[in-house]
Amino acid sequence: MKKLFAILITAVLLAGSMLTAQAGNDDEKNETNATKKAGIKGQVVDLDTGEALTGVKVNIKGTDVTAYTDFEGSFNLEGLTPGVYQVKTSYISYEDKTIDDLKLQVSDKNKVTIRLKSHEE
Repeated sequence: MKKLFAILITAVLLAGSMLTAQAGNDDEKNETNATKKAGIKGQVVDLDTGEALTGVKVNIKGTDVTAYTDFEGSFNLEGLTPGVYQVKTSYISYEDKTIDDLKLQVSDKNKVTIRLKSHEE
């Protein structure tokens, strides 16, 4: 009798956890684009040499969303709502560059390569 009771309790707990998991999946499907987030992944390189630039400031104009490129020139800006943005870069001894009207969608396909021109002396 104790074994039967233990099996019934286990079955009820399992069924409850499956229903909870399904409810969580339904919530994700009903989420609107306004609450989903977008991001930009990219790389900043020298216009002439194609060499990756380390330490370039990349930010979304008019926001606090900022990143700096790593040793491979890569950056990642996250937590943005889908929409149209301006991306600005700045780096010592290079010209600032702004990308206007960059449309972000909820996907991993928001990738960009930014080529900066060095100041000529």
